[in-house]
Amino acid sequence: MGLTLVTFTVVRGVVAGVFRPYYQTPVRTTLPLDEHPGGLSMPEQALYVESGYLDSTGEPMQSPEACYSHTPTELDERLTCLREHDVTAHYTDYQPVERLDEFHLVEFGLFTGLAVLLFALTWRLLRRHTRL
Repeated sequence: MGLTLVTFTVVRGVVAGVFRPYYQTPVRTTLPLDEHPGGLSMPEQALYVESGYLDSTGEPMQSPEACYSHTPTELDERLTCLREHDVTAHYTDYQPVERLDEFHLVEFGLFTGLAVLLFALTWRLLRRHTRL
């Protein structure tokens, strides 16, 4: 029973953390670099997927490390540095809360199918051992 609990917890964590954010294409909100409030630009209770910076072509890019050596009081210097590294906007990808019920149904089907397969495997193994 302990092994079952650990296995279920690991599988559940992997499904929720790795697969759930990508069942559907996430919604992306973007804010110009000057308007970035310092937090995430997404509705309350939405499922956060990722966030970061966009370059001038609209493609996500790594945060330039050189721009974070400044202290928080030097916001203008940080913005100037980000612009010099071709950063034009901040983005946030998320799944709206309206989609989460659908995601739960997908996971219900996934776990039900897995339970049926494991039950069939257990049945087959037990039948094999009782024949001996």
